[in-house]
Amino acid sequence: MNVKKTKGGLALIIFCALVITISTTTLCAENEIVTKITRVDTTQTLQSFDHIGEFHTIDFVGDYQYLLDIVNNWFADGKNQNTNNYFCSLFSALGNVDELLMGRNFDNPYCDILVGRYNPPDGYSNIALNRLADIGLPAGTNFQNLSYNQSLRLLFSPYFAADGVNEAGLAIGIAYVPGVQIQVDPTKESVWVTRVIREVLDYASTVDEALAIANSYNVFDTGTNNDILSHHYIVTDASEASYILEYVVDQFVAIVPTVDWQVLTNSHIYNIPLYQLLNGCWRYNILYTSLQNYGGCVDFREGFELLSNVSWGNQTNGTQWSTMYDINNCGTFISTYRDFENLVYVDVANFEFLNYSGYDILNFSYQDDNANYIIESEESAEFYLMFEPAFTSTGVTGILHTDDPDVDILNDEVDFGTVNAGNFGYNGGDPFIIQAVTDMTPHTVDFSITLVTDYDFEYVYDFSVFIGSGNLLLVNDDPENNYSSFYQDALTEHSRTGHEWDTSFLGEIPIALCDAYGSLIWFTGDASEDILSPVEKMLLKDFMDSGGNVFLTGQDVCECINGTDLFSDYFHAQLELEAWPFYDVSGLDADPVGDGITFSISGGNGANNQITQSAICADAQAVTCLTYDGCPVSCGVRYDGLYKSVLMSFGFEGISTLADRAEVMNRIMEYFEVPVSNDPQNPEQDIVSLSPAFPNPFSSLTNISFSLPHPEKVKIQIYNLKGQLVETLLDKQKPAGNHTMEWNAEQMSSGIYFIKLITEDKHIIQKVVVIK
Repeated sequence: MNVKKTKGGLALIIFCALVITISTTTLCAENEIVTKITRVDTTQTLQSFDHIGEFHTIDFVGDYQYLLDIVNNWFADGKNQNTNNYFCSLFSALGNVDELLMGRNFDNPYCDILVGRYNPPDGYSNIALNRLADIGLPAGTNFQNLSYNQSLRLLFSPYFAADGVNEAGLAIGIAYVPGVQIQVDPTKESVWVTRVIREVLDYASTVDEALAIANSYNVFDTGTNNDILSHHYIVTDASEASYILEYVVDQFVAIVPTVDWQVLTNSHIYNIPLYQLLNGCWRYNILYTSLQNYGGCVDFREGFELLSNVSWGNQTNGTQWSTMYDINNCGTFISTYRDFENLVYVDVANFEFLNYSGYDILNFSYQDDNANYIIESEESAEFYLMFEPAFTSTGVTGILHTDDPDVDILNDEVDFGTVNAGNFGYNGGDPFIIQAVTDMTPHTVDFSITLVTDYDFEYVYDFSVFIGSGNLLLVNDDPENNYSSFYQDALTEHSRTGHEWDTSFLGEIPIALCDAYGSLIWFTGDASEDILSPVEKMLLKDFMDSGGNVFLTGQDVCECINGTDLFSDYFHAQLELEAWPFYDVSGLDADPVGDGITFSISGGNGANNQITQSAICADAQAVTCLTYDGCPVSCGVRYDGLYKSVLMSFGFEGISTLADRAEVMNRIMEYFEVPVSNDPQNPEQDIVSLSPAFPNPFSSLTNISFSLPHPEKVKIQIYNLKGQLVETLLDKQKPAGNHTMEWNAEQMSSGIYFIKLITEDKHIIQKVVVIK
């Protein structure tokens, strides 16, 4: 419909929460009432009641005028009158004709939120928000299993709208204000405050029509004679007009802004000087001055930032919902319980809740051509992304990007289609594809995947992948991923590079990647619990059993693995004291790691994160290499046997200078005999390899493939999660080349198992999952 545009003020209505309590006694007559309703499609309306995110929804079908009259008669009889003074904040932003917005915070004790669409047969379709407690369904109600009588209460929801927008592009909201006495006109019907919002949403397309509707009633909320009004309204329409409707003497008057914005909180506005409003309410001051700085032009994200600045409390008591009404498109953005990052959008026409909340990234993985997880020069790799939206996302396209000149993107765009809430998007059949260029230097490459919907919402997922072959494997097991650079920089000082694997991002380390390196560094950063899963402990033990060297460091790692055979039998260490409060460290004389070195693990340009470092000592098979200065306890244990290991009971990243970090790192790398070239220590063509089992997970049969560089005896065994041998599949001499065999797990129960390939000088373990 055409609406004449006149320059005015777009009012965003911020409703101070009103508390309406409809007692159980009052609504005992639902069954009798519903039998008389012939204009409401009761079944379809009640069946539409649903639960999305942190709120509930209903799509009301039919004419509810009779229901409005019933509820209004209860109030006219002086029943259920109860209002509480709670802060709310509202504003309108009118400076951009193409983005007219009205924002509001609804502040209240905790309430369950209902978002409804209403379609009066002779009026405008509209969306409105209200509290389910207002219709007799208080907090604590089991909304997943409503009784029949409880469900019938949903039919009264149209009456209790606290704010909303209609298909004509008109929005309205309400806020508490100190009460005034109204002059009751016996020729007018007396209605409770929210009935005005309902009538305006149903029948007004302009602010002038809204004013006329408000003045056609005696409007009250309390008073022995239904003659006290303690609320005012803000209305905004598509012509850029905004009114604050406030009762003065004997009627509502329209307060029209002289600027391109308008603000409403909980003070009277009529004839009140601006300076008094700014000084009298901190929320009014913040909103007004912020909108003044914007010139009344904000987008919905900026609008929610303003609402965030004037929100208060918590989910128990404070801002319960925030809305940003999109006047131009007759819809609204919604945030619940002060979670301003998670937004959803719904419009009147479609009543479809679209995701503006970002995505929960469930998994990222990649696969290179030869499946060893080393993306070498001229080798391509496939990227796979799995994500879940908080709300429906339609027409999702993923676009891969990097600025790194050492990577060519061969497939940069993936169509994920529509992904509904509760489902996930996954590009298993259409991976992103990259290729490393010729003669690139091993390094970490920064990528981004932008997920774009067909309604122009964008979410950017940033991640990094290492390309090339490093000198050793660097395992980043720090949950916050803060300290990688301390290790890479120390390695670089002596011309080495760690092939970095981030466990918090990429998950457990593939066996194939461990097989490519003879030494690894594993750091745990600020992790304080659940350090090293059972699978990771088994991987480390198998790596060392195969002759692999390990440097393990972290301020809480020793406490977490204390009591395990990994700690006592592989690192040959014992825990002496937890949270040892010393920060100066010295090396042991004549020790290949510690001789002549001293350093601090506090201050300088280190991580400054060491607060729970511990004290350890070596058993009879290992030696102490580092001690705390002036103390009879040590913090570094070194072992030299079938493999070599260094265990630090503090975080290496805490060492206070780069020079000291580089020296300590170089000592350990020379002890491990790690070369400074960037060639893999075990060239692919000269190693035993075990390919990923396929399929995995599986129910009964999976294929196991392995490759031998020369003829040798091979043993393949299956272990359960407890480390117990459950089956030997192969134990014989095999020729050089590629081999495949089948494992029939029909007799096995569901769970995690490990495939172990054993040759004369190699042990490889792979995890598989049996699902029945």
